[in-house]
Amino acid sequence: MDAFQSGGNEWTVESNVTIMHISYVTLLIKFVKEMDHAINFLDGELFCNPWIFFKDIEDKQRGDRLELAASKLHTRVLSRLLNISYDIWLEDAGDRFTPVFCMYAVSNSSSLPSIRLQLKETSLRDFGKFGVVITNTGEFINRLNNNLPEFSYGLINYIDYDNLIGENERAIKNPILSKDRKTFGHQREFRIYNTHYAITSLPDPDIPPKEIIYPNKYGGAYFSIGTLRDIAEVHTIDELFRGMDLCVQNPINKKNMSKELWWNGTNYQVV
Repeated sequence: MDAFQSGGNEWTVESNVTIMHISYVTLLIKFVKEMDHAINFLDGELFCNPWIFFKDIEDKQRGDRLELAASKLHTRVLSRLLNISYDIWLEDAGDRFTPVFCMYAVSNSSSLPSIRLQLKETSLRDFGKFGVVITNTGEFINRLNNNLPEFSYGLINYIDYDNLIGENERAIKNPILSKDRKTFGHQREFRIYNTHYAITSLPDPDIPPKEIIYPNKYGGAYFSIGTLRDIAEVHTIDELFRGMDLCVQNPINKKNMSKELWWNGTNYQVV
């Protein structure tokens, strides 16, 4: 997302240029379509969809046919008339009902106390009319850890699915935190999830035992981390694109923006 222009003790953040050596996550933004959704999030309610939702939804920004893709099998089909190679994606189907919550991460090369935020990537407008901006990333993570200690989180790893190399060619490490760079790299996603839970009304006996959560009328489930009103503010999408000066607290080094646990059917394991 990030380009920065220094000016005194402020930095300008733009979303259409990539800069190297970005070290800190200074802001997190939750885009929402309605003000009621923004208020729910300010109250600390994280609305999670099941992971498979993002694979099936008809939405150019949120829908991703490669969600759940865990590995890529290259095979050749032979016949009298055909000699064709096919790439077949194998899915991480056992966790397809895992609850997922997505945010947008704003990065900076330093931990300055003020920042000028100005979104430039126009496709971000498709996410909604409002953005709830977390101005104290460190405290947000503390509340997440304290109130939902068994939840995992991390920045999405953007890879080139058309040219997988090394370990990604055989198996994509932790697919829940992997997305295609060319299509979704501009989203700079921060993702929260818990593989112990399954949001579904049709439990699958073939997957490891999970705690089943029946979806609400919106097809997902809420998880609470307590009020965020003292560390967050709501802005319209137009305000975010016009730009604004924000005070920030407790930026987190990207190396510390990940906690990955996996439920193996009996207990949590560190990934």
